[in-house]
Amino acid sequence: MFEVHNGVGAALSQPDLQDIIDGLLARNEDLPHAVAGLREDMLTPAALASDLDTLQAWLDVQGIAAEGMDQRTRAAYLIGGIAFSVCTWLAVLELTDSPRMRRVGMRLERYWWHGEESSHEYVRFPLCIEAEPGPADYRTMLEECFAPLIAAIMVTSGLSAGAQWRLVSDSVAQGFLYVGSELGMAEKAMEIANGIIAEGRMHNGKTCFVEIPFSRSRHWFVSRGGCCRYYTTTGGEYCSSCVLRKRDDQVRRYRDYYESVQAAE
Repeated sequence: MFEVHNGVGAALSQPDLQDIIDGLLARNEDLPHAVAGLREDMLTPAALASDLDTLQAWLDVQGIAAEGMDQRTRAAYLIGGIAFSVCTWLAVLELTDSPRMRRVGMRLERYWWHGEESSHEYVRFPLCIEAEPGPADYRTMLEECFAPLIAAIMVTSGLSAGAQWRLVSDSVAQGFLYVGSELGMAEKAMEIANGIIAEGRMHNGKTCFVEIPFSRSRHWFVSRGGCCRYYTTTGGEYCSSCVLRKRDDQVRRYRDYYESVQAAE
């Protein structure tokens, strides 16, 4: 679980921010790795957008996530993966009364996930974070952060800007719901996320939170506006929250999942 940090002073130093980040990482090992301050070994989204050779190399590596990924699917995974790391930390800092995220950088990292019966190599995106105390306009911050990268990915892969912005919107919702649920602040988190995606480039009219009819506890999931295109890979299918699934099908799948979790407890 996370811990709320109150009373952050106006003159926050980089070491102070690192202490906050380290404390949050210690309390939730599933958070994307992050460090304080922009780093030379990481690229801001604008810097990655301006280096098309590196961007293409990242797209090539992204192909390890599933067999048979075409260029547009790699692009969907790439923008979705970066956006989820950024939006998760944006939510963590906001919901723990920590300094607000202003700018980020990232690097691509290959890693192995080990399950009970299988292992798979995937890609993740550790971050470097620049943050300041005080209120923030997250919609503007995210639009300025992702606009150049989305334009470059569109040119490199052919995945439309609209498709990418929908994936960013989904990441805002997913990041806030994940962090809010961990903190016991799901409704507040969803309210903030809805405010961010209500207008501008991330507004798509489809990304939304859906409550699962459940007698013993309250759960929500994000019904997505974008598509990761996993169904186009070898042996792939529609994700449970896929925009291509009907709402009743989505709800049934999530209800079955939570019922199985409770039955195993």
